[in-house]
This record gives sequence, C-alpha cells and structure tokens, in this order.
Amino acid sequence: MAAGKKRKTSPSRNTQDARTAHTNRSPQAKKRRRKDILSAYAFLTPWIIGFLLFSGFPILYVFTMSFTDATMLGGGEFVGFSNYTKMFQDSSFWNSLWVTLVFSIFSVLITIIWAFFLAMLLNAQKRFNGVFQFIYFLPAVVPSVALAFAFQMIFAKDTGIFNYLIGRATGLNFAPNWLYDETLVYPTVFFIMLFTYSTGQMMLIFRSGLKEVPRELYEAASLDGATAFQKFRNVTLPAISPILLFNMIMASIGALNGSFAVLYPLTGGGPNEATNVLSLSLYKEVFLNFRVGYDCCLVGWLDTLLPMIVPAFFAYPYNVFLFRQFFRSIPKDLDEAACIDGCGRIGVFLRILLPLSRPVFITIGILSAVFWWNELTQPLIYVNSDTWKPLTVALMTRFKFFGLGPNTTTWNVLMAVSTLMILPPILLYLCASRYLVEGIKTSGMKG
Repeated sequence: MAAGKKRKTSPSRNTQDARTAHTNRSPQAKKRRRKDILSAYAFLTPWIIGFLLFSGFPILYVFTMSFTDATMLGGGEFVGFSNYTKMFQDSSFWNSLWVTLVFSIFSVLITIIWAFFLAMLLNAQKRFNGVFQFIYFLPAVVPSVALAFAFQMIFAKDTGIFNYLIGRATGLNFAPNWLYDETLVYPTVFFIMLFTYSTGQMMLIFRSGLKEVPRELYEAASLDGATAFQKFRNVTLPAISPILLFNMIMASIGALNGSFAVLYPLTGGGPNEATNVLSLSLYKEVFLNFRVGYDCCLVGWLDTLLPMIVPAFFAYPYNVFLFRQFFRSIPKDLDEAACIDGCGRIGVFLRILLPLSRPVFITIGILSAVFWWNELTQPLIYVNSDTWKPLTVALMTRFKFFGLGPNTTTWNVLMAVSTLMILPPILLYLCASRYLVEGIKTSGMKG
C-alpha cells in the first residue's frame, strides 16, 4: 500500500459497526446496562460495609483521637497538634521510623530477589519439580513464632549450631552474638526473612508467571544469538513485569505490616531498639499497658475470636484482588451467551462464575488457613484469656497455661509444640499443592 493512502473500510464492516452502535444506544441495552451496574453494587455491598465498619471507622476514629488527650479507655479533651509535636520531638519515634524504613527497603529487595531466583530454578527444573517446590515452599508455611525460636537456637552465641559450624570450619574460637549485637542483627534478620510466608507465596506467583511466557520468544532470541542474560533482560523481565510490580507492592505492605510477627518473637525490638520498628514500638507503648481494643470493649468482643472472624467474613483486599483478576480473565462471550439465553446476573454468577472459580476458592482457602493458623499480631491484641489463646500466643507467653511458667526456657517442650504447629500447614500443602498452583495460575496473574 502506498504511503499516505488510507486503508479502505469495507461496507460490511461499516454496517456492522453502525448496528453495534445502534444496539448500544437502544433502550434494551441501556436497561441492561443499568441492571449490570445495580448488580455490581449489590455484589460490592458486603465488602463496602466491611470496609466502612472495620477499616474506615477505625481510621477515622484514630485520626480524631489523635487530636485529644484521651486514652484507649475513652474520655479526653481536644489538645490540637500537641500530640504530633511530642511525637516529632521524641527521639525514639525517629529511631523507629528509621529502623522501619531500613528494614522495609532491604527486606523487600532481598525477598523479591530470592523468591524470583527460586522461581527461576523451579522453572528450569525438568525432574522432581514437585519435590523441589515443596522444599522451597516449606518455610513459608512455618509459623513465624516457631521460626523465630528455631533461629534463636541456631544463632545462639554459646550453644547455637551456626557458631559451632563456623568454629569447626575455621578452627577459631569465634562466637558472635548474632541476634544481640547491634551490627550483626540486621544481616541476621534479613537472612531469616528469606524463610517467611511472603517469600514462598511470591515464589509461587513468580513461577506461575514464568510458565506463561511463550517459549517461542526464547527460541527466537536464541536464533538471534542472544545470551542467557540477554534473554532474561529482553524476554523474561518484560513478560513478567506486571507480576514483579504486584509482588513488590505486596512485599512492601507485608514488610510494613507483617514485620511485627517476625521481630517481636525474634528480637523483641532489641538490642538497644536496633530492630524496634514502628508497629512493635506502638504495641509496646499501647497494648502492653492496656491490652484491649476500645471498639471491642464497646461491643463485648474482648477475649473472643470475633474481632478476627467478623472482619474476615467481609473479605480482605488481597482475596478480592485475586477474584477480580480471575473474573477479568473469563471470556466475555460466556457472559453474553448466558444473557442471550435469558440468564440474569445472579444466574450467571451461580451457573458460570462460581463453577469456574473453584481453583481460586481453593487457593484463597489454603492461603487463608495458613495465614490464620500462623497469625500472632491480632490474637496478642484481642485475646487475654487462656480459653481462646491460640498456639502462637502460647509460644510467646512460654506456655503459661501449660504450667511451665511465663518465662520458661524449656527448649525441648518449646520445640515439641513448635513441631505440632508446623504439621497442619505442611499436611494441608501436601494435600492441596496442585490446587494452590493452579489457582494462582488461573487468577489472572500471568504477566
């Protein structure tokens, strides 16, 4: 075709476009569009209610109370910005802020690189792929409390196996205090972060994305004489860039919000507040003194599981995102064909979307079960009674209700209960690992 000439459009194509435009402007199309909008808001209503009650209201309440001298038990008068003035003048706040930033930046970079490296290894494996995936993902299902106590034993100054191996290898009487030295605690903690829940989850997501990269792209690059690094830079990275961005966002959120569950049982914020992140500092200042949630006291939820169960009923944003990505990957033809057959939105949801989304349901069920089995932060805040105290909190209090005393260091019993905590997530993963990978793959996170 000569340059500057416009490509002619066939009359049949123009007629089809005109019919489509006319159909979209017809009263039936507008009515169907209104029904779709109402159906969308109907499905969104439970999540909106949950967000307003359990996220929006607490955020607004905390923001309002920050301008008063009230305690968690209520009361207080308006004091303006004096609380913020005190906070900015407090050196411990700036120390916690700096520790949080350093911890977040380095932990995100390290865990992202490590998870991607493991995914690349799994993608390159031809044999025993499931075995290696289980080995790599195994630390992700270990509760953070059990993981922290295990690494406390490994890195113990006088009795730890790590110092013993260094001594045997070098012949030197070298016994650093890895977790209680201000210089060594950072690299030690960053190393331990490689074995946390988020690393294994990101590895599975990376692997699902790598499997979706077309092999033809690598073959074409090989024909052009590209090296392995050039294939990685020009093929792999561009193809999985959306997944890389997603994992970086989730890792950043996890580093800011989930660092408490690792650092509190591991270092307690020490030594000399070297690992005292903002979430840990807040817990020490507030909940160790009061150990109550003001809203939970108002509705009688203190010392129950309701503060954890009820918000979960309205779904967490991560689960909503997985479902949204999956629904976006379903061909529109299925939806349109069902509507032509006279199926309403509820019928489409029940007969098409629910059956197709079975892998995503299983995936979210597995991830949620592992998360709540290993959860530490919320039970520490809401539960004081031994009746509803989970094993994670029991480990933190050194089995007070096992009759061992709140400060016992009976490591053999500690490791026995830690092993008991590890077994259910491992068994769950062994039984449902195929569905977990399939659910992540079909959730739309393919790059």
